Amino acid sequence: MIAQKYKYIIPHKYCIEVVNKNKHGAYTYEGECIMPVKYGNIIFLEFGMAIKEMNSTDYYGLYPYDGTGAIIFNKYSYAHNYNKDIIIYEDIST
Repeated sequence: MIAQKYKYIIPHKYCIEVVNKNKHGAYTYEGECIMPVKYGNIIFLEFGMAIKEMNSTDYYGLYPYDGTGAIIFNKYSYAHNYNKDIIIYEDIST
């Protein structure tokens, strides 16, 4: 059970955030892990989760709530959603 494994369980609109030993992760409301519990913090956006590594001050990456994608690292500056797809690009002109 999720409640027995983690110190904090925080519901969000699209998923559940879990925290253990200052590391954050996320589960679906059905109990499936969609983000491993290893990041310093997670921001829950409309189109996915932005992550922060432990000991980092910058958020980076993007991970969709359905867990089907991979983390998109900060090589890209912008991310936007179109329907259920995530579009990433390096600068505003592209």
